[in-house]
Amino acid sequence: MDIRQAVGFILNEAKKAGADSAESLGVYSRALSASCRLQKTDSLESEESSGVDVRVFVGKRQAVASCCILEPEYLAKTAQTAVETAKATP
Repeated sequence: MDIRQAVGFILNEAKKAGADSAESLGVYSRALSASCRLQKTDSLESEESSGVDVRVFVGKRQAVASCCILEPEYLAKTAQTAVETAKATP
């Protein structure tokens, strides 16, 4: 699942879990670094990461949760956790 699909999915799951409304932010990052020593490549490093945050509103209560595994079961659980947390917030 790509980052756009994950954002849409987690918003739908939040509504299913009982959120009155929700907003989500998806982030994808990719970095490449190289170091040289004596005019020769010493090392190359590559890093890639992604994640989705969801903020849910239940009445006047709200909660935020995040997930870095963009698979349906984890995103659904994250949305459910956010809604449960909002409901438990005084």
